[in-house]
Amino acid sequence: MRYATLAIVILAGTTVGCKRPSNEFSSPRLLATASNAKYHLTCKLYGRLFTVDSGKTDKFVQYVTIQGPDRNREIRYLPEDATSLEQSSGFFTNVWSPDGELLVLPLGRFEGFSITRSAEALQRIASGKFNDSVRVELTSGERLWHEFGKWNGPESFEFSAGLSRDQTPYAYDIPTGKVTTNEALNDNCVGVSSQGKVKIEAARGR
Repeated sequence: MRYATLAIVILAGTTVGCKRPSNEFSSPRLLATASNAKYHLTCKLYGRLFTVDSGKTDKFVQYVTIQGPDRNREIRYLPEDATSLEQSSGFFTNVWSPDGELLVLPLGRFEGFSITRSAEALQRIASGKFNDSVRVELTSGERLWHEFGKWNGPESFEFSAGLSRDQTPYAYDIPTGKVTTNEALNDNCVGVSSQGKVKIEAARGR
Protein backbone atom coordinates (compact mmCIF):
# COMPACT_ATOMS: atom_id res chain seq x y z
CA MET A 1 0.00 0.00 0.00
CA ARG A 2 1.32 3.42 -0.84
CA TYR A 3 2.15 5.70 2.10
CA ALA A 4 -0.12 8.33 0.58
CA THR A 5 -3.14 6.04 0.76
CA LEU A 6 -2.31 4.98 4.31
CA ALA A 7 -1.98 8.56 5.52
CA ILE A 8 -5.28 9.61 3.97
CA VAL A 9 -7.06 6.66 5.59
CA ILE A 10 -5.60 7.59 8.99
CA LEU A 11 -6.62 11.23 8.59
CA ALA A 12 -10.09 10.32 7.42
CA GLY A 13 -10.60 8.57 10.73
CA THR A 14 -9.86 11.78 12.63
CA THR A 15 -12.94 13.44 11.16
CA VAL A 16 -15.29 11.07 12.98
CA GLY A 17 -17.26 12.97 15.61
CA CYS A 18 -17.50 16.22 13.66
CA LYS A 19 -20.94 17.74 13.45
CA ARG A 20 -21.50 19.20 10.01
CA PRO A 21 -23.70 22.30 9.69
CA SER A 22 -27.19 21.99 8.26
CA ASN A 23 -26.10 23.93 5.16
CA GLU A 24 -23.24 21.52 4.46
CA PHE A 25 -24.04 21.34 0.77
CA SER A 26 -24.53 25.07 0.28
CA SER A 27 -22.07 27.15 -1.71
CA PRO A 28 -18.68 27.67 -0.03
CA ARG A 29 -18.23 31.01 1.74
CA LEU A 30 -15.21 33.29 2.00
CA LEU A 31 -13.36 32.24 5.18
CA ALA A 32 -10.12 34.22 5.07
CA THR A 33 -7.99 36.49 2.91
CA ALA A 34 -4.27 37.21 2.59
CA SER A 35 -3.38 40.45 0.84
CA ASN A 36 -0.28 41.44 -1.09
CA ALA A 37 -0.13 45.23 -0.82
CA LYS A 38 2.82 45.57 -3.20
CA TYR A 39 1.07 44.00 -6.19
CA HIS A 40 -2.51 44.61 -5.02
CA LEU A 41 -3.31 40.90 -5.06
CA THR A 42 -5.50 38.96 -2.65
CA CYS A 43 -5.44 35.25 -1.89
CA LYS A 44 -8.97 34.24 -0.89
CA LEU A 45 -9.78 31.01 0.94
CA TYR A 46 -13.24 29.53 0.45
CA GLY A 47 -14.99 26.75 2.35
CA ARG A 48 -17.41 26.05 5.17
CA LEU A 49 -17.55 26.17 8.95
CA PHE A 50 -18.11 23.03 10.99
CA THR A 51 -18.55 22.30 14.68
CA VAL A 52 -16.82 19.47 16.53
CA ASP A 53 -18.28 17.62 19.53
CA SER A 54 -16.56 20.01 21.94
CA GLY A 55 -18.60 22.84 20.46
CA LYS A 56 -15.62 24.54 18.83
CA THR A 57 -16.20 25.93 15.36
CA ASP A 58 -13.45 25.39 12.82
CA LYS A 59 -12.85 26.27 9.18
CA PHE A 60 -12.96 23.74 6.34
CA VAL A 61 -11.11 25.31 3.41
CA GLN A 62 -11.95 23.76 0.06
CA TYR A 63 -10.16 25.96 -2.45
CA VAL A 64 -8.34 29.27 -2.92
CA THR A 65 -8.35 31.98 -5.56
CA ILE A 66 -6.09 34.89 -6.47
CA GLN A 67 -7.85 38.18 -7.09
CA GLY A 68 -6.29 40.91 -9.21
CA PRO A 69 -5.98 44.66 -8.58
CA ASP A 70 -9.16 45.54 -10.48
CA ARG A 71 -11.18 43.18 -8.25
CA ASN A 72 -12.98 41.88 -11.33
CA ARG A 73 -10.57 39.06 -12.09
CA GLU A 74 -10.41 36.13 -9.67
CA ILE A 75 -8.44 33.04 -10.70
CA ARG A 76 -9.04 29.71 -8.99
CA TYR A 77 -5.88 27.86 -7.98
CA LEU A 78 -5.75 24.24 -9.16
CA PRO A 79 -3.32 22.10 -7.12
CA GLU A 80 -2.23 18.64 -8.25
CA ASP A 81 -4.20 16.92 -5.48
CA ALA A 82 -6.98 19.17 -4.22
CA THR A 83 -8.75 16.36 -2.35
CA SER A 84 -5.87 15.78 0.07
CA LEU A 85 -5.84 19.49 0.93
CA GLU A 86 -9.59 19.65 1.53
CA GLN A 87 -9.66 16.57 3.75
CA SER A 88 -6.77 17.60 5.96
CA SER A 89 -6.76 21.41 6.20
CA GLY A 90 -3.76 21.62 3.91
CA PHE A 91 -4.27 25.25 2.93
CA PHE A 92 -2.58 28.08 4.88
CA THR A 93 -2.80 31.88 4.91
CA ASN A 94 0.86 33.03 5.06
CA VAL A 95 1.21 32.50 1.32
CA TRP A 96 3.07 35.72 0.43
CA SER A 97 6.78 36.21 1.10
CA PRO A 98 7.67 39.04 3.56
CA ASP A 99 8.61 41.36 0.69
CA GLY A 100 5.55 40.42 -1.35
CA GLU A 101 7.58 39.13 -4.30
CA LEU A 102 6.69 35.43 -4.03
CA LEU A 103 3.59 33.30 -3.62
CA VAL A 104 3.75 29.80 -2.13
CA LEU A 105 0.74 27.48 -2.26
CA PRO A 106 0.29 23.76 -1.55
CA LEU A 107 0.21 21.40 -4.52
CA GLY A 108 -1.11 18.57 -2.36
CA ARG A 109 -0.19 16.88 0.90
CA PHE A 110 2.20 14.58 -0.97
CA GLU A 111 3.10 16.93 -3.81
CA GLY A 112 4.75 19.72 -1.81
CA PHE A 113 4.48 23.38 -2.81
CA SER A 114 4.28 25.60 -5.87
CA ILE A 115 6.29 28.83 -5.97
CA THR A 116 5.21 31.73 -8.15
CA ARG A 117 6.52 35.26 -8.63
CA SER A 118 3.79 37.64 -7.50
CA ALA A 119 4.24 39.82 -10.58
CA GLU A 120 3.25 36.83 -12.73
CA ALA A 121 0.77 35.25 -10.32
CA LEU A 122 -2.48 35.83 -12.21
CA GLN A 123 -1.09 34.61 -15.51
CA ARG A 124 0.68 31.59 -14.08
CA ILE A 125 -2.13 30.49 -11.74
CA ALA A 126 -4.52 30.67 -14.69
CA SER A 127 -2.25 28.46 -16.81
CA GLY A 128 -1.19 26.12 -13.99
CA LYS A 129 2.47 26.80 -14.73
CA PHE A 130 4.56 27.94 -11.77
CA ASN A 131 8.08 29.33 -11.48
CA ASP A 132 9.22 26.53 -9.20
CA SER A 133 8.06 23.74 -6.90
CA VAL A 134 9.55 21.67 -4.10
CA ARG A 135 8.84 18.49 -2.19
CA VAL A 136 10.73 15.77 -0.34
CA GLU A 137 10.29 12.09 -1.12
CA LEU A 138 11.96 8.78 -0.43
CA THR A 139 14.65 7.69 -2.88
CA SER A 140 12.33 4.79 -3.71
CA GLY A 141 9.85 7.32 -5.10
CA GLU A 142 7.31 7.14 -2.28
CA ARG A 143 6.06 10.64 -1.43
CA LEU A 144 5.82 12.12 2.04
CA TRP A 145 3.22 14.14 3.93
CA HIS A 146 4.00 17.90 3.80
CA GLU A 147 3.24 20.75 6.21
CA PHE A 148 4.05 24.40 5.52
CA GLY A 149 5.99 26.08 8.33
CA LYS A 150 6.99 29.71 7.98
CA TRP A 151 9.01 32.14 5.91
CA ASN A 152 12.69 32.46 6.84
CA GLY A 153 13.02 35.68 4.88
CA PRO A 154 12.03 36.99 1.48
CA GLU A 155 13.37 33.98 -0.46
CA SER A 156 13.35 31.00 1.89
CA PHE A 157 10.67 29.08 3.77
CA GLU A 158 10.43 26.18 6.20
CA PHE A 159 8.29 23.09 5.84
CA SER A 160 8.21 19.56 7.18
CA ALA A 161 7.79 16.21 5.46
CA GLY A 162 7.47 12.66 6.73
CA LEU A 163 5.26 9.70 7.44
CA SER A 164 2.43 9.83 9.99
CA ARG A 165 3.70 11.94 12.93
CA ASP A 166 7.36 11.38 12.10
CA GLN A 167 8.00 14.74 10.46
CA THR A 168 11.42 16.15 9.58
CA PRO A 169 11.93 19.93 9.27
CA TYR A 170 13.36 21.31 6.04
CA ALA A 171 14.05 24.69 4.50
CA TYR A 172 14.01 25.62 0.82
CA ASP A 173 16.18 28.44 -0.49
CA ILE A 174 14.44 29.57 -3.66
CA PRO A 175 17.31 31.38 -5.49
CA THR A 176 19.80 28.51 -5.06
CA GLY A 177 17.28 25.64 -5.15
CA LYS A 178 18.85 24.09 -2.04
CA VAL A 179 16.90 21.93 0.40
CA THR A 180 18.46 21.85 3.87
CA THR A 181 17.66 20.36 7.27
CA ASN A 182 18.79 20.85 10.86
CA GLU A 183 18.27 17.14 11.52
CA ALA A 184 20.68 14.31 10.78
CA LEU A 185 20.93 13.72 7.05
CA ASN A 186 18.97 10.75 5.76
CA ASP A 187 20.23 9.09 2.59
CA ASN A 188 16.76 7.65 2.04
CA CYS A 189 15.26 11.09 1.35
CA VAL A 190 15.76 13.44 -1.56
CA GLY A 191 14.42 16.86 -2.50
CA VAL A 192 12.60 17.38 -5.78
CA SER A 193 12.24 20.82 -7.39
CA SER A 194 11.16 21.93 -10.83
CA GLN A 195 14.78 21.33 -11.89
CA GLY A 196 14.72 17.68 -10.83
CA LYS A 197 16.11 15.82 -7.83
CA VAL A 198 18.06 17.86 -5.27
CA LYS A 199 20.43 16.44 -2.68
CA ILE A 200 19.38 17.44 0.83
CA GLU A 201 22.17 19.28 2.66
CA ALA A 202 22.90 20.07 6.30
CA ALA A 203 21.84 23.56 7.33
CA ARG A 204 24.64 26.04 8.00
CA GLY A 205 25.95 26.06 11.52
CA ARG A 206 24.87 22.51 12.20
